[in-house]
Amino acid sequence: MLDGLVNQLKPVNMVFPATATSWDRAAALLAATFVTTDQAQGGTPNPATADVISTFEAGGLLSTEGDPVKRATLAVVFAPEKAYEGENAETQAGAIVSVADGLDVGSQGTVLAGTADSAAPPGDAISAVRDEGEVSKRVSTVDTADMPVGRVAIVYSLREQMSGRAGQYGIGKGASAPIPVMTSATPSPTTTSGS
Repeated sequence: MLDGLVNQLKPVNMVFPATATSWDRAAALLAATFVTTDQAQGGTPNPATADVISTFEAGGLLSTEGDPVKRATLAVVFAPEKAYEGENAETQAGAIVSVADGLDVGSQGTVLAGTADSAAPPGDAISAVRDEGEVSKRVSTVDTADMPVGRVAIVYSLREQMSGRAGQYGIGKGASAPIPVMTSATPSPTTTSGS
């Protein structure tokens, strides 16, 4: 079903790598629909968005709020509140990883946010990103989205993404720090000359 929707909606010039999964292809289409790497295109409408939204919503694969027709340059993906369970748990978490990665590739940066799970089960999307070496180099994660510090970490992570960097933040397994270290420009000391 998913491959059929993607093939129906994708632009003619969109080509997928031979190794792309169904979710990788869907993520590439969603990225082309909702985000852009071009700052000048940010905030501009994408004519294809309405068709993609209505088709994915009809298939039960997507729900939206507000007016998502205008492209963004950054994306925040929220992981499910609880890790996926059952025999498809890893596949479902992998789908979230594909979507976050696809949005990151098609934008100036993406953050996957959610809550820490101390057990980090196989169906935990944040752990899945952190365990996926190549994706974790591009997509930032924040596992404290339910806390005030997590909301700050999301904003700082987006700023870090705009600089081409990624990190894993929060309190759960694989987090490198609670929040990104923000560097600020320090004015150079001026020299004064006495006469």
